[in-house]
Amino acid sequence: MEHRPRVALLVDAPDFNLPLARALAAQGTRVVFYVGPQVWAWRAGRLGLLAKRTDVVALVLPFELPLYERAGVKASFVGHPLLDEPAAAPSAATRASLGMGADDTIVALLPGSRRAEVKLLGGPVIAAARELAKRGLHPVFSPGPGAADKGMFEAAHDAGCGVLPGRLATRDLLAAADVALVASGTATLEAALAGVPTAVAYRMDPVSWAAARLLVRTSFVALPNLVAGRRVVPELLQGEATGPSLAKAALGLLNPWERKRQQEGFAKVRGLLGGPGAASRVWRLVEERLT
Repeated sequence: MEHRPRVALLVDAPDFNLPLARALAAQGTRVVFYVGPQVWAWRAGRLGLLAKRTDVVALVLPFELPLYERAGVKASFVGHPLLDEPAAAPSAATRASLGMGADDTIVALLPGSRRAEVKLLGGPVIAAARELAKRGLHPVFSPGPGAADKGMFEAAHDAGCGVLPGRLATRDLLAAADVALVASGTATLEAALAGVPTAVAYRMDPVSWAAARLLVRTSFVALPNLVAGRRVVPELLQGEATGPSLAKAALGLLNPWERKRQQEGFAKVRGLLGGPGAASRVWRLVEERLT
């Protein structure tokens, strides 16, 4: 390469970026890898690759740091980028956009951001919504962009669900909601940061689930539980994630004691995630390698 970079910042996407890191390191470029692969859950062999191919890994989850360091990977916890997201719209404005008032009980339904997971979890979530609507609650359906097809939206409407308008973000719905049913993933941290009592659900196809049970190395699935190191939110996994069980979990979140318990846990999670400024701390790691 005629103009070889001194430092490369590679962001997430380990399937693409780990081979790229190898090529860059081989030519003498120092590699900063932002958002460490989830080696705490599976594919721990990537730790050895990161140790050889990167100069430092910028981590967004605090419990990752000792794991990386024990494997000989130079790493730095920079905080979670969710803490730098814009503030949610005022709750009253979001409720007005949904045609609801302050006394309406909103249940945020976030069945996932990928079409495959919405296909597996959407049915149980909509079945739960139907039961909750019968009880006078107001479920609002909000899959990730492009994750649900027209039929899924029609099923949600038939079950009595509202649908989050496109002009509003997930964080707006979570800030306005009384409780949430959320697919395992980053959205569980969004719910924790919004302080909305949450139950987490996750489903995989049976073959993948059997393989995951052999490979996954963690006691929890939900990120708030992993960050806190204890059960903050309930997890309904695989066969437990049914319409009746999800509806029961949502109703249980209306219990004042459970709400208080979760919100205390969320405060701990927020404290452990660091403060705003993750991108600035990543850039500092880059600058240190330019001097």
